[in-house]
Order: sequence, then C-alpha cells, then structure tokens
Amino acid sequence: MSKSNHRSFLIRSIFSGILLCILCFSNNLYAQIRINGVVYYDEDPENPTAKVKIFKDNQLYEELNTNKKGRFKVLLQLGHDFLFEVSKDYHFTTRFVVSTKLPEEKMQEDVYATFDIETDLIKNYVGLDGSIMDKPIMILRYIPGENKFDFDRAHLRAVQSRVDRLMDESERLESKGASPIVKPIPRNARKVEGKTPEIKPPPEIKEPEQVLSSASHEEVLEENTSDLVEEDVSSEKKADANESYEMRMRRERLEREKQKRANLALKRGYESSLIRQVAEENRKMSSAEVQQKTKEKQDSSMIEKARVENEVKRYKSQQREEQTARAVETSENKQTKTQMETGLIREVASSNRDSKASKVESYQKETTAGAVSYKIDPKIRERTQTINFSTVEDLWLEYPSYTIQFSKETYDFGMVNYYIDKQAVDKAKFCQELAALKAYKIKLKCD
Repeated sequence: MSKSNHRSFLIRSIFSGILLCILCFSNNLYAQIRINGVVYYDEDPENPTAKVKIFKDNQLYEELNTNKKGRFKVLLQLGHDFLFEVSKDYHFTTRFVVSTKLPEEKMQEDVYATFDIETDLIKNYVGLDGSIMDKPIMILRYIPGENKFDFDRAHLRAVQSRVDRLMDESERLESKGASPIVKPIPRNARKVEGKTPEIKPPPEIKEPEQVLSSASHEEVLEENTSDLVEEDVSSEKKADANESYEMRMRRERLEREKQKRANLALKRGYESSLIRQVAEENRKMSSAEVQQKTKEKQDSSMIEKARVENEVKRYKSQQREEQTARAVETSENKQTKTQMETGLIREVASSNRDSKASKVESYQKETTAGAVSYKIDPKIRERTQTINFSTVEDLWLEYPSYTIQFSKETYDFGMVNYYIDKQAVDKAKFCQELAALKAYKIKLKCD
C-alpha cells in the first residue's frame, strides 16, 4: 500500500478496543486474538505485496504475503510471544512483538480480541544506519495495572526518535534520486521479551473425542495421524539447537511436505475404501430385487400412461359435447330468426295487398259512376323457373300506380304453395283471385 507521505511507523488506529469482548465458545474452539495488519510502502507494479513472517516463542510459526493493498490478517493463540517480521525488497525489515500471555485467572476465560496495527516500511539506501530496525519497534502486551492490552509506551519513546531520523534520511536520499539497495534479513531474529506479569503456562486445550458409528476408516485415519504427531515430536527433539536459520527453515519445510503427503495418502486410502464399500453393497443386491424394482418402474409407467390417455379422452369428449351444444343452439337461433323474418314479411305483404285492393275498388267506383265508363288494363308479365327441387310460376299485373304478383310454387314430391304479393294464401283464395282474371290471356293455372 502506498505510504502517501505519512510519517507513522507506529499504529495509526491502535486497535478496535482493549479486550473487545469476552465470549464463551464451545470447547473445541481456541481463545484467540485477531491481528488486522496494514503495511504502507511505495507502490511497485512488479512486486505489489510484502512478506510477513511470524515467530511463535522464537520458532517460525507462519509465513504469508499481504494483498496488493498491504493488508493481512492472522489469529494468535493465548499464552505465547509472537514476533512479526515485515519485509520487502529494497526496504528495511520492520519488526514488532505481540505477547498474548495473560495472568492465570485470565487464562481460564475464553478471550477473543481484535487489534488493528498499521506500520511503515522504510527504503534502504547506501550509508543509512538501520541498526534500530534490527529490534522490534513496538510491543503489544497485557498490562496488569490497567487490566487491558496496550503498547509498551516506554519502549516506543526509546526507539521513536531514531526511527524518525532514519525515515527522514531515507526520504532525503530518495528525493535526490538515489537508488535503494537490498538488505538481507538477519538469520537469527532477535527476540525481545516484553515486561509481562507473573504468568502461568496456558492450560492444554483438548478437543472432544468424536464418537463414530462406523470406525473402520476413522480408526485408520486417527492411528496414522497419531504416528505423524509422534514423528513431528521426535524430529523436533532430534533438531540441533545450534543449527543455522537456513537449515532449520529447510528442515521444517521438508517436514511439512512429508506431513502433507502423508495426509494426502490417508485421504486417498479413505476414499478408495469408501468406494469399495459402496461397490460391495451394490453387488449384494440380488437379481430378484433388481427385477422387482424394474417391474415396479414399468407398472408405474403403464399406470401413468393409462391415466394420461383417460384424461385426453375425457377432454375430447367434453369438447365434442360443447361443440354439439353450440351447433344446436346456433341452429335454433337461426330457425327462430327465420320464422320471425317470414312472419314480418307476410304482415307487410298483407298490409300492402289490402291497401292496393282498396285503391282498385275506389278507382273502379269512380270510373263507373259517371256517364263515360272506361277501364285500364294492366301490363301482364309471366315467368317460370326451377329452383332447387321446385318449379316457380310467377304472374305480375302492373298497373300505373301499383303491381299485383301471383306465385305458384310446385315441389317435385307433390307439395304446392300459393302466394299473392309474396303472402302465402290457401288454394281456394288463390283460385278465386285468379278466376277474376279470366278476361286476360294468362298461362298461370290454379291446378
């Protein structure tokens, strides 16, 4: 993370709180302290992260890298001294100590606290005296008188002035365009003991044993794991107390790789055993059971198929019934409409015929009442045509002011209909009216 020209090698937001909370966890969780760290340095696109090494009681505990923003997080168990070494190419290594040791009465509690620690990395140039950076620049520990975790203020005051001068000289050389140099990390990191109260070693935390229903594979796993733990303990005893830092790091790396391979082999063996067990159970299933399951599946498929077919038939039957009902209703409505129209036409025709007859009678009376008598003959038109299964004979008597039409409709099967001005009449009336026209030469006959 970029330094942005701020000048604090100490913490910027010292911590979220002192002994933020005391929580009771289940027995299989450790009491822990969380460290949220932020490291400030000049941005480098080729190497955007910094390395963080953590020593637990003067033994390498963990190695990690910050993210591109210089942040890292780590959980620390209670009852130990942890030395942090933050390094990056072309910078002095910055060190600080976090002591999680507590008095005996506090160790009985499940403590969980969080601290935010921010620090700078100072660039290394030729001619700079960076000996002050070989020791921790700050120490976080439990202070009995204040009943809280805090930084050792006396230690901060002792080193702050020298660190400030070193930072000033580094920035001055950087402004002149000097090239930074790489300073190797000392092989044996110096351990700084904090001023701690009388502390009893932390109680041993035992994880509860798990009771498993099937112990075939788990027993193998537990047995092999215990062997690995015994190997680790024996290897630590065999380690030379005076061996160099590189040799110790190499030995620990080889031991971790060995343990990783052993755990991987155990995992593969467990998976293979589980696969064999499942295959054996499948083989134990008899052919009769397989046939029974197959038959049940087929029966279920047939039942489902029959149910679907019945649903389709019932739906189609309902559709046909609805279509038939709609057709009948449409036919009845059409027939009713036709009857109404026919009755209306007949009423209009009868009214017209009565009106015409009254006009003829009045006209004849007027023309015969005087001394001079005259009569107007109508224009006669006749037509015979075949429509469907009937023969229609029409006769028109066209007077100057009105027209009288006679129609005779004879069907092939013998039925005969008679109409005067499109109004249906019986045969007697039709023949009577037609007989009155015998003075005219017409083809239409009553019979």
